[in-house]
Amino acid sequence: MERVDTAPTCELFYLSDYLGEEMDSAASWITRRFEKIDIEISRYGLLRTEGAVQKVLDEAARRDAFVLHGFLSGAFRRIVVERCAELGLDEYDVLRSLFSRLSRIAGEEPRRDPSLVHPMDNEYFKRVKAIEYTIAADDGGNSSILKEADVVIIGVSRTGKSPLCMYLAHKGIKAANIPLVPE
Repeated sequence: MERVDTAPTCELFYLSDYLGEEMDSAASWITRRFEKIDIEISRYGLLRTEGAVQKVLDEAARRDAFVLHGFLSGAFRRIVVERCAELGLDEYDVLRSLFSRLSRIAGEEPRRDPSLVHPMDNEYFKRVKAIEYTIAADDGGNSSILKEADVVIIGVSRTGKSPLCMYLAHKGIKAANIPLVPE
C-alpha cells in the first residue's frame, strides 16, 4: 500500500473592524509562496463589539489558528493582543508597525475613521454612474445611449459580455454590450 503524505495545515484568522478586503490579495499572495503547507484563511470583518471579537478568538483557539488583525480601534487591538496571550495564540497586528513608522515620519497620528477605506468621493460616484449606465446599456438594451459608452463590446450571444461589462463598470468604465444574433 502506497503511503500518502498530507500537507500540514496552518489556519490564519484575519480580524478587523472594517471589511478587511485588503487582506484577501495579501493572503492569496502569501499562500502561493508555500507549496508544502495547506494554508486556510478565514476573514472576520466588521467586528464591532467586544463579544464578537471574543467569539472569533475562542474559535481561533479551538482551531489553533494564527491570528492576524488590523483594527482601527485601539481598544479592540488591545483585546486581541491580551486574549491571544491568555489563549496561547500567536498574533500579529498588520497595521501597527506601518502606522507607527508613518506616524514618526509624518509627525501625526493616523486618522482612524473606517469610512476612509471606501470614501464617497468622485471616483466612487464615477463607478456608480458607470454601473447605472452599464445596466441600462446591457444586451443592446438602449441603443440611444451607446455614444456615451467608454467601451462597446460586440459578440455572440451568451459568451460573457454582460459580466465583463459589469466588471469594467466597477472600475468606473461605462461599458455597453451588443449581442450578435443569427438572422
